[in-house]
Amino acid sequence: YITGEPSNALSKLFQGMYSKTSKDGKYYNVLESILLNQGFPTDEELKQSLKLKPLYKDKDKLNYVFQRLENYYHNEPIDFHNGKIIIGHIFPQKPNKDWKEKYSKTEFEYMKRVKDTISNLTLIGSDSNLRSKSFSCKRDDIIYGYKNSKLYLNGYLGKLDEWDLLKMAERFENLYKDIIQIWRRPEMRKIGDVE
Repeated sequence: YITGEPSNALSKLFQGMYSKTSKDGKYYNVLESILLNQGFPTDEELKQSLKLKPLYKDKDKLNYVFQRLENYYHNEPIDFHNGKIIIGHIFPQKPNKDWKEKYSKTEFEYMKRVKDTISNLTLIGSDSNLRSKSFSCKRDDIIYGYKNSKLYLNGYLGKLDEWDLLKMAERFENLYKDIIQIWRRPEMRKIGDVE
């Protein structure tokens, strides 16, 4: 999904897998080897795709990623099914004049292009009043602000003075490190290392 590999390619991959794995009984090694040698993305491919891929429109998959990121750092899982936590933009979908005046024209246009990427999205309380407000308003709001949020994804945002391309890049690196920690790519091993 994120790297652009079509999901229907998996059906072809798994169709031919049985005959390859059943020959010597070393199922795990053979399965791992097949997956890694037939298009399983590297960490670097994932990073490059994830950095610029607009994810906001596919909220179910994005919700899954954010839930896993969020609950990875909590002893007690956060309930995401209560409707009070939604995905929101940091740099808004419809920026007002405060946002326009904050950036150069080039930076503003770039922020608009990457507004739907993972770096610019977070989990928020379901209050639509903050959607186009300035970053400082989103950060400092007493009820829904990043500073007062109990959510891991907002901890970094609550400490920032401003939201710009540099901070967006830093946040991406932090999220990416968490993502590859949670969804580790298997390492290639020689057949026979694990039975």
